[in-house]
Amino acid sequence: MKKIILILFLSLTLVGCGIKNEAENYYNATIEDIKAELLEEVKREFKRDVVNDVVNIEDMLTAVVDENARSVIGVSNFQTDPRDSKVKEFGTGSGVIYKKQQGMYYAVTNEHVINDAEEIYAVLETGEYIKAILVGQDKKTDVAVIKFSSREDLKIAKLGNSDNIERGQLVLAIGNPDGYDFFGSVTMGVVSGLTRYISMDTDADGIQDWEANLLQHDAAISPGNSGGALFDINGNVIGINNMKIVKDAVSNIGFAIPSNLVKRITAELEEKGEIIRPFLGISGNDVLAIKQSGSTDIPDSINRGVYVGAIYDGSSVSDSNLKVGDIIVGYNNEQVDTFRELREHLLQSRVSDTITLTVYRNGVELEIQITLKEHPNE
Repeated sequence: MKKIILILFLSLTLVGCGIKNEAENYYNATIEDIKAELLEEVKREFKRDVVNDVVNIEDMLTAVVDENARSVIGVSNFQTDPRDSKVKEFGTGSGVIYKKQQGMYYAVTNEHVINDAEEIYAVLETGEYIKAILVGQDKKTDVAVIKFSSREDLKIAKLGNSDNIERGQLVLAIGNPDGYDFFGSVTMGVVSGLTRYISMDTDADGIQDWEANLLQHDAAISPGNSGGALFDINGNVIGINNMKIVKDAVSNIGFAIPSNLVKRITAELEEKGEIIRPFLGISGNDVLAIKQSGSTDIPDSINRGVYVGAIYDGSSVSDSNLKVGDIIVGYNNEQVDTFRELREHLLQSRVSDTITLTVYRNGVELEIQITLKEHPNE
């Protein structure tokens, strides 16, 4: 770079002094030659910078793998084979060790990996099977926690802050696709979307009864990657891989449970063994959707929030001051624009919490205190 600056300085100085002939004699080159040399030097410098940047990124990625791959384990589901009544390995997946407490390692995996298991084993890359204890599971979020002991000093992953993720940032998926023959496989991609709502049927009755809020990425994942880690380039787990879209028309559309949700669910599973969700007990719609339909008495000045269409008996709000026709615009001083946002705020609360709803009623803003009750379907 210093050479580029020197050449540029000399060329400008010599031309400015009007001694072009002396410059040509002294350097045995024309101004065009100097320009050409300057351009070539810029190209070489740029190439060196690009190569150095690529090497730096590669070093960061390999460091993430070297430092964190051992925090990703195998998780095996054993069930009785009805053909011979023997307990056998029914399915395999992945898990991520996130803490060690009182000599026990705790690992998070997907609920569908361990669902209906009679026995669960944590599997190490050495091939060792270690019997694990189920701490708790939650079908709706597809999160489960197991714990086990090991004589090995295993790596503990750090759960990062998924709220800080940006689209386009690099991610690494580590897991065990198609079983343990490909233990600890690493794939790379980018974050494709931050908030993807996926409708799910959690009780296998043919009716979609839950809407999962997931991260989308394009790192290649396969059956067996379920429960594995999605790392950022700083080595933080920002998601737990749990599904992908399998269609001929699309490729590399994978999803992960955001790490902040994982932290909240694992903490409650450790405490209670299950997730007990609160509910408000209302039905309604987004204000914007209602206004776009054309049939509304909502004032022109209100363009966000949730219109309360019905209140159910015995619900959290049935004994409160909330009324049909109110517009909910806030939840514990956090802005609410849509029903989805209201639901996300609610899911971060617990049964018996007292929360504050901010509502508009007849042009007046009100605050209503509500004590949350347990959801009747939990």
